[in-house]
Amino acid sequence: MWSVITDYASRPLYSPSCEEVKTVRREGNRLWLAEHISVLLLDIRYTTVNELDPEHGSASFYMDKSAPHDIEDTYGAWQIAPIPGSSRTLVRYRVNVDTGKPVPRIIQDLLAGRSLPRMISGMRTEMEKRHPRVVGAGGS
Repeated sequence: MWSVITDYASRPLYSPSCEEVKTVRREGNRLWLAEHISVLLLDIRYTTVNELDPEHGSASFYMDKSAPHDIEDTYGAWQIAPIPGSSRTLVRYRVNVDTGKPVPRIIQDLLAGRSLPRMISGMRTEMEKRHPRVVGAGGS
């Protein structure tokens, strides 16, 4: 799963709103990513700083406010952990996005309710393509 989560250039393959992700800078375990998403016919661009901790299965991110951006703020993380006594893996994703504009709660819920399940399903499909024996054996 780590290989899919940290293969940022391939994110458009499994994340429905993602158009493009480019690495613009790298310093040790930190990556600056120029991200382009499309939501409700809006093109949104921003740069995130991603901090990778493979030893602990954590990939966190926050917006680089020194770069141009079309949203007010975003931050979140991926966390991957083996499930004790199982061959399965728990994957947690959390994200906070502040558009900087008033968005009705019903629209926020609709977007989250549609995009997050599709992204996770797409990620699972991508994982199955890359590692069919692992996922097929119940080790996702």
